[in-house]
Amino acid sequence: MIQDSICEHYQQYEGSLPYDGVIKGYRLTIEQNNHVVDHADYGLPKIQQYLKCCEYMKSIII
Repeated sequence: MIQDSICEHYQQYEGSLPYDGVIKGYRLTIEQNNHVVDHADYGLPKIQQYLKCCEYMKSIII
């Protein structure tokens, strides 16, 4: 589920970020009582996952 969300976000915003920004990766921050207790780093979507996500996005748009 997290990787699907990353893929959707990457597809939506890659190439259209303000200030010529570039997405280099993603970080899931885990908070408890408004304090960061842990985090998990994720890279960019792999090409197979990215293409699968593109096909999925086309199917829900049409």
